[in-house]
Amino acid sequence: MRYVFVVGALLAGLLVAGQTQAARTEAGRLVSGGQLGLAFLTHDAAEHDTESLTLTYRAGYFMANNLALEGRFGLGLSNEQRDESAPDDSLSLDRLFGVYLTGYLPIRTDASFYAAMGYSDIRIVESTIGGDAAHRGNGLSLGIGAEVIAMDGFRFSVEYMRYLHNDELSASMLSVGGLFTF
Repeated sequence: MRYVFVVGALLAGLLVAGQTQAARTEAGRLVSGGQLGLAFLTHDAAEHDTESLTLTYRAGYFMANNLALEGRFGLGLSNEQRDESAPDDSLSLDRLFGVYLTGYLPIRTDASFYAAMGYSDIRIVESTIGGDAAHRGNGLSLGIGAEVIAMDGFRFSVEYMRYLHNDELSASMLSVGGLFTF
């Protein structure tokens, strides 16, 4: 629960501080792009942690200069074959999607920090010798990141996002990506 307060306070701080900064005009612009990430997954039934390579598509709309509403859709890139001699289960991200409110704090005209809060729905696949089982979870997501504008309209980003954390399923991701603003 403390993560909700921390990210909520960070979002509020970004919005207040962003209003006093001389920032680029973003209001009314669209943003679209992708991220390559390493998802860290835990499921109680599998009784271990694993990593899964993930490709995520992001699309959003700047409602104000420092506030965007965005959606994400991600797919796991892991397509590993189950080794019959392996003693434990294997987890991989099947898909994720969600809606997020993202607040930006410009630190220069070409760089900013951001915090995101929203809702995610995640499905992971647990591969065992006996077959595959899918597990699904949804809930509050929180994240932080930084971005740099490399050229007009194109920005690089690095972020850490905690997509889901509950008693059965935990999924977080460290990502790098590129976004185009138009």
